[in-house]
Amino acid sequence: MLAQDVWEIQKDDKLYMIPVVKEFIMSVDIKAKKVVVQLIDGLIEE
Repeated sequence: MLAQDVWEIQKDDKLYMIPVVKEFIMSVDIKAKKVVVQLIDGLIEE
């Protein structure tokens, strides 16, 4: 069981799980379907 919400974000052919915490989520534009995140090193693999 997770302690916080997690968003699944797809970019190209990869799926990323991003914790929904204020330190990572910079802005959300629902109308434009755009989320801006600030990630820490090692959170996702490139």
